Amino acid sequence: MNRSDSGPETLRQLAALNRVARIALEDLELRPMLQRVVDALHEEFGWEYVACARVDVANGEFTCEALYTELETDVEIGYGRALGSGVVGECALSGRTFDINDVSAHPNFVDTLHGARSELCVPIRYGE
Repeated sequence: MNRSDSGPETLRQLAALNRVARIALEDLELRPMLQRVVDALHEEFGWEYVACARVDVANGEFTCEALYTELETDVEIGYGRALGSGVVGECALSGRTFDINDVSAHPNFVDTLHGARSELCVPIRYGE
């Protein structure tokens, strides 16, 4: 990081990442740990919708394990789909980050959060 990147917003974001990393290192079962991460991301960034999914490569699917939402959504804990299905499934299958500004232009978008116009999906490996 250079000096121009060390403003208050950058420091706040780094502190939020540090908080999430500390949660991930605590001795918790997977689902409670992911719920604490989701809650921390909401608190730190004010996001109205945050979810974490577990990937089951052997069965070719992903499942929502933690969720914070202020919005109507089809997603709930236990919701899942096939790997490759939608942005989350595409992210889970490829291991790539997707930052989509206009979901209407993304051919694999699945509308589970009605009215969403953008989507960010980041793959995170844990315990490997």
